[in-house]
Amino acid sequence: MQEHNEVLLTKDFLVRVLTYLSVRLFDRFRTTVRIVIHGGAVMVLHPSLSCRMSTRDVDYNHRSFESHWIKRGVPDAGARLIKCIEETALAFQLGADWMNAHADVALPMARDPYGKLVDPIYNDAVTPQNVAMNTVFESQGLVLVGVSWSWAVALKLIRYQKDDPGDIAAILKLGTEMRGCQWTVELIEGWLNKLCSPMGYQNYSATQLQWNRAKMQDAVKRAQQLNWAAATTSYQPPPTLINPWSAHQRQQQRPHPAHNLSRPLTMAEGSADHERMLSSQARRRTRSFSALPSAHTSFNAPPTHSTSRAFVPPVPSLPVPTPPSASATPVYYYYYNQPAQRQRHVPVSVPPQPAATVTPTTYYAHSHQTISRPATQPPPPAAMSIPSAPTPVSSLPPGFVPTHYFPRIHHPAVHRVAMMG
Repeated sequence: MQEHNEVLLTKDFLVRVLTYLSVRLFDRFRTTVRIVIHGGAVMVLHPSLSCRMSTRDVDYNHRSFESHWIKRGVPDAGARLIKCIEETALAFQLGADWMNAHADVALPMARDPYGKLVDPIYNDAVTPQNVAMNTVFESQGLVLVGVSWSWAVALKLIRYQKDDPGDIAAILKLGTEMRGCQWTVELIEGWLNKLCSPMGYQNYSATQLQWNRAKMQDAVKRAQQLNWAAATTSYQPPPTLINPWSAHQRQQQRPHPAHNLSRPLTMAEGSADHERMLSSQARRRTRSFSALPSAHTSFNAPPTHSTSRAFVPPVPSLPVPTPPSASATPVYYYYYNQPAQRQRHVPVSVPPQPAATVTPTTYYAHSHQTISRPATQPPPPAAMSIPSAPTPVSSLPPGFVPTHYFPRIHHPAVHRVAMMG
């Protein structure tokens, strides 16, 4: 395997390589691995940028990746990642540095308010806003997130060679398309001083500041002269994804015109249909038992004599007695938590619910008029009645009042009970 990669990584080819790397990473980590990248790979893979046709390597942040997984209790995460990168290089005959972290030694570090050393580039890249905007590759085992645009411009301004001027111009042009920014040297300088302060611009000498401003002026001119239509399409927000399975289900749920055909139903078929769907769907009778031929009724024609077997006449249906209107009840909709429906025929298979208990009335004849009063109800059980006052001892019959408590059965004393009377 060669040390330096000479194979051009186009967008389609790079996606294939990263997909293979994703499989290897998921086999070793058993979860999704997120890596922060910068450089030409972002310019090739970003869906709203794509100003370059190819790149020779993928620059990623290895030091923060390793420290992140050490905090999660995986001390050998860096070695696992390097092993997967080597296996991918062998599979596609790439150079050893097709994915490298050589730029880590030049990336600035900073200290948090507690004095702890942190990586500002990595921390800015993994914010939810940047992840949503600059995720350039996503699969089951691997997610690649590009650094924020301010850090991308700041890192490319340091070198400003080869493809760096065109890349910065494309980023500035994208900012104009997204936010309407009219870039100037003063605007870029204030933008970088605010968001990329760990670069130490305040410590630059006058010569360094002048040289840095000259690079910014050149990038602004390139962005103004950039033919955006020739380089890439204008910025478009990510499309809303539609689950194809849910769309297929909605298409399957559309009623078919042939399902709305109906035919006269016999009493047996109607009863079976009513027992199966007592809800409002029973009225539609689509693909229910009513569509199946019964034992005595054909699907298309009435039964006729056959030469292969004896003719079986249809069984006559018994008349259904109609209950009086006073006690007639509608379909028992309250069993299904649905609103009341119009009254329909109640088949024999569904017995009517018992009516509410009616208190019988007793008629009392008087000399002048007849008064109807509710009959006297039986007294409640003893367990439910209110206990009355204790019965006095003097009212009990003789022989039932003991003078003292009975001793226990095993007590050796003689059982003596004095009786009254």
